Amino acid sequence: MAAANASARGQRAAILTSPVRDLTGFCLAVDCLAPGSGGERSSAVAALARFYGGERTVGQVLQRMRFSGGCGGRLAAT
Repeated sequence: MAAANASARGQRAAILTSPVRDLTGFCLAVDCLAPGSGGERSSAVAALARFYGGERTVGQVLQRMRFSGGCGGRLAAT
């Protein structure tokens, strides 16, 4: 993963290309930004790793995620 002194862009790139198994101690907050959808939701990365597979990158998981019980849309903000 990126060094602590890396640029914000570099840190984002490193996180998106990291396997989710490497980030299981964190939570991921996401929002579809649709009106009336309930707003931001957070998930433990460990749960996402179990569901999507620990070898997938954070970016791959974000591409697959959908909001259930609401709009069913894709993520618009992470």
